[in-house]
Amino acid sequence: MQKAGFHIVLFFLSTLTHGQIGLLNNAGSQVTVNEGSTVTINGTLTNQGDFNGNGPSEITISNDLQNGGSLETGDQSNLTVEGQLSNTGSMNTGVSSSYFIGQSFLNSNQFFNTGLLVLGEDFNNTGTYNGVQGSLELNGPQAQLVNSNDSIGFVDLIMNGAEGIFNVPVGVSGSLDLINGIIRFDDPQNEIWILENAQVFGGSENSFVEARMVRVGTGFRNFPVGVNGTFALVELEDVMGTSPVYAIQAFEPLPSDATIDRTLQAVSPLRYWILDKISGEFMGSILRVRETPDLALEDLEPVQNAEAEFNKPVIAQSDTLEGDYRTMNDFETVESTVDGLIVSDSLLSSRFFAIGIGPTIPPDGVLFIPNTFSPLASDPEDQVVKVYAERIDETAEFSFRIFNRAGLMVFETNDFVEANTIGWSGMNSRTGEEVPGGNYTYTILLTFENGRTIDEIGSISYVR
Repeated sequence: MQKAGFHIVLFFLSTLTHGQIGLLNNAGSQVTVNEGSTVTINGTLTNQGDFNGNGPSEITISNDLQNGGSLETGDQSNLTVEGQLSNTGSMNTGVSSSYFIGQSFLNSNQFFNTGLLVLGEDFNNTGTYNGVQGSLELNGPQAQLVNSNDSIGFVDLIMNGAEGIFNVPVGVSGSLDLINGIIRFDDPQNEIWILENAQVFGGSENSFVEARMVRVGTGFRNFPVGVNGTFALVELEDVMGTSPVYAIQAFEPLPSDATIDRTLQAVSPLRYWILDKISGEFMGSILRVRETPDLALEDLEPVQNAEAEFNKPVIAQSDTLEGDYRTMNDFETVESTVDGLIVSDSLLSSRFFAIGIGPTIPPDGVLFIPNTFSPLASDPEDQVVKVYAERIDETAEFSFRIFNRAGLMVFETNDFVEANTIGWSGMNSRTGEEVPGGNYTYTILLTFENGRTIDEIGSISYVR
């Protein structure tokens, strides 16, 4: 290995290829790379003295860089280390400079990154890493560990490899660029913070964040998150509020005992998301969620009678993980999916949301009357019989009558609102007494907005 002698200053001018076995710069010696220089060191650069660059310049090291002294490459410079970078001294990348490290980066002292650090293998910081004015790109063909003794921040974080696994929380002030590979954390309590003026680009089946993502501020916010290797994109169309800070994370599976209300036919048990409101005032947003083939919505088993044609994917939200989940989509909205994303009609306000099957009301209206009810039912809606109908002409004649086996009328109303909101509880409206359990006949007369009239007879089973 060639050595730079004590107090000897080496000036690398223009283009220079140095040695076949590397360069050793001893303590007390100085190496200066002048502006515009191109330097190639065949072998390992070991620096124990001062190594200063006046950028822009190009420095290529065919093996390792071992720095125990002071090393600065200058602004707008490129440093390529085909092997490992090990820093036990002090290093400064220079503004708008790029460091391309083919293998791992080990820092146990001081490293100031005001440029771009591109790594092909692991990142291990046990010293002081100041990168809040610099960026990091992970482009290794295998999983890369990013280990630090404290939370770590970047202007830009670029995922362009196989997998990046962080052991501390991460902050991004410029942009998160998801080109290829998955970002994960070894501790589920850690998270990635995307600061208020930062943006998130990319996100696909090949690249997403498998962790909690924190966003700040109002307006459009995208969350290219996933879980168990599946991309599960969420977008907030227009966040409203005052200085809101909030997070979204995907989970699997939804508890098997999760319940739904009557606005849903079923909810997928495969996956759900959690919205955490961290600080400020979050006042809601229209929600978009990616529908993935593994949800198999067409295979969901209906759990209750339909009040309309339940045939479209919807977003369901709930205040608790167990439910009741309720639709965020209107009955009148025929199409709920745009470019592979299910779009809600109402604002996201609850903590939990999932994907389910919801109703679509056909243009000519819909009518539903349950065929069984019981005062012993756990759901209050199942303790009475109501008339569920949409797109009816409330100015037209309406009647709902119920008769016992003897043909005597036990209930009657000519008010659709009463039939729809109060219904029949099993009381004989003529005697004021509860009727016996059994089968009862009803007649219904109503007219829809398009003029179609329903005048039919049906049966109801009353279970006591």
